[in-house]
Amino acid sequence: DNDGRFHLGSYLLYWAGEYERQQGVIQLFKDLILQYPVLLQHTVTLSKLDLGEVVFLACHEAPAPLGFTFRAGVRVPAVFSATGKAMLSTLSNHTIESLYEGEFPEPITSNGVNSFEALSDELSAIHNSRISLDDGQLRDGMYCLGTYIRNASGNAIAGMAVSFLQAEYESKRAEVSAVLIELAEQIEQRLGFKDEH
Repeated sequence: DNDGRFHLGSYLLYWAGEYERQQGVIQLFKDLILQYPVLLQHTVTLSKLDLGEVVFLACHEAPAPLGFTFRAGVRVPAVFSATGKAMLSTLSNHTIESLYEGEFPEPITSNGVNSFEALSDELSAIHNSRISLDDGQLRDGMYCLGTYIRNASGNAIAGMAVSFLQAEYESKRAEVSAVLIELAEQIEQRLGFKDEH
């Protein structure tokens, strides 16, 4: 102000609202996953998209460790992660390229998708199935299946992924995909999303 003093502005209300929504999704994830014994056998992560990266919000750890730690706050490039790809699939190609300022991130493993064109092919497949795949793109030998969670406005505000060792991925893929989508839809209903189809 004129006296050189700072005051708390209304933007704090926006931040508080965003934090509250985020906490709501985390709590729903923690509560509702308990109804799905198939998922409880695996490591399941919840994350959000933030400027081209995925930020882990919560994790249900598998009884048998994977050798990869998903801690809240850890960030990875969205283009290589199952949750990131799931959420990116709800955006236009132009929006995705602008997130990275037209420059595709350097792959983390030799399996990593390496261009916007290759990513676009993967995202098209997600449109049909609602399931995304990280086939060793974040870590060699670790496969993750992901999907998105929409809010009442229909925007993807979070993603969930189930992680496997490569050896168990094929045998469990179909069952886990179906249950993961079911959990996502249940969370969406609690958030007020109504599917028009």
